[in-house]
Amino acid sequence: MSASCENEYNHLLRLKEFGIPVVTTGHHIVVPGLTMIDVDNVGGGRKATQYLIGLGHRHIAMITGPSGWKSVSDRSEGYLQAMQAAALPIDPDLILEGTWLHRAGYENTRLLLEKKANFSAIFAHNDRIARGVIHALYEAGLKVPEDISVIGYDDIPEAEFSDPPLTTIRQPAEEIGQEATNLLIQMIEDPSIVPTQIFFDTQLVVRSSCRSVDYEKN
Repeated sequence: MSASCENEYNHLLRLKEFGIPVVTTGHHIVVPGLTMIDVDNVGGGRKATQYLIGLGHRHIAMITGPSGWKSVSDRSEGYLQAMQAAALPIDPDLILEGTWLHRAGYENTRLLLEKKANFSAIFAHNDRIARGVIHALYEAGLKVPEDISVIGYDDIPEAEFSDPPLTTIRQPAEEIGQEATNLLIQMIEDPSIVPTQIFFDTQLVVRSSCRSVDYEKN
């Protein structure tokens, strides 16, 4: 799904008009009358950033997914909230937009290095971006996490087997799927059920791609 079509929900509203139950997952569609299940992406972005701050990092770069996605704006908002709560400077040069693909992490990390940007950690908006980040850092002769810490988002199966194993934010995909199925069955059995929006919490999964640093020297 592209950034532009995430907001194209008219076909879902038409399904509702025909009396067909609809439950959306994976995309935060802010439309009255639709039942939606998503994760707390603001909390997830804040959790990732707070973890890096807790390790002593003060200059934290962020490589986002494509603009126009609610999950991207929410994860970015979580990052900003954590930085502001810790009274850390927010450097616009350390926030770069990409796609959801490995290459976005690779190319944006190369850009950060070419600009000689001052950062000790990178928050990537998904694990594929994070793996591209790690590739670019290794190519530049930098080690993860000895030189730069990297945290991802999603906890895809490959994250555990990255080099190094990737610290990330896990989304409860199985629980979301179960809840969506249960809600859909309830809506089929009882069409009078009021549409609702449900948000699941995320979980920090600590592996080996982040390390603590000297706060004063960072």
